[in-house]
Amino acid sequence: MSRSVAAVAVVVNVLVPCTPAAAAELREAEADVVHFAFATQLGSGVYAVNGRTLQIYRLPVSWRLSEPADGRPGIRLRLPVTIGLYDFEPRDMIDSGIPERLDTLSVAGGIELDFELGGDWHLLPYVEAGRAWEAASATDATLYSAALHLHREWERGDQLRRLYTGIVYAGVDLDGSLGTADLLKVEAGAESRRPLGFDLAGEQADSGVYLLAEWYPDQPEQPVVRSAEGSNDLPFQVEIGVTLGTTEPVRVWGLPLPRVGLAYRFGEGLSVYRLVFGAPF
Repeated sequence: MSRSVAAVAVVVNVLVPCTPAAAAELREAEADVVHFAFATQLGSGVYAVNGRTLQIYRLPVSWRLSEPADGRPGIRLRLPVTIGLYDFEPRDMIDSGIPERLDTLSVAGGIELDFELGGDWHLLPYVEAGRAWEAASATDATLYSAALHLHREWERGDQLRRLYTGIVYAGVDLDGSLGTADLLKVEAGAESRRPLGFDLAGEQADSGVYLLAEWYPDQPEQPVVRSAEGSNDLPFQVEIGVTLGTTEPVRVWGLPLPRVGLAYRFGEGLSVYRLVFGAPF
């Protein structure tokens, strides 16, 4: 697993360089939401936490158990796995080799229901719970989250279009006397995909472009370090990205391989590139 993590990290460092200035901007703008215990709510990317660079890789593992039919909701099992590496650089492998351990790890399990509403609209509630670990401080945390989304997907010509909006609540309970933290996120997105005219692993390849907006009306309290103590600011961020995948997922050992892509996220005091794994929303 460590070899796979290192290989992905090399790609990210080549495509998404993180300069000290960019890390400083990110630390100020996202310190309230970038904490290892909230990593399951973040996308893969390069962040700065407590003066250190943290590379996050989120693997959106899930299984579709059933489709909605005859008034019954569809069911999907969710098992997102998120790993993190502090201050990792590809050139470090020349001197010290592949990292022997992960700096952060979080695993959550949950269930998502899919209710058909008509007109291509679906209501998608889910709940998740899990655990997170940080090696440096030997800190563990219990994670929990719940969300409610509206999703529409339809075809127009050879294009697949998606609309998405909803609200996410997430909380963490750090072990010991470190306390708790939570966040509330409102998000909306739009995506368009079209086939590329060739196959990948036996499936038709396609590309997508998307726009995602996120608003954080409730930011974490301590123990997560706040970017502006006592500030009443409500962070608003926008992300524009492109993805590459297949019209029907390629499966390995029964698991669908995620889409991959590159995105640019910006907001007040924030300007960063992000690597995308899976659907952007």
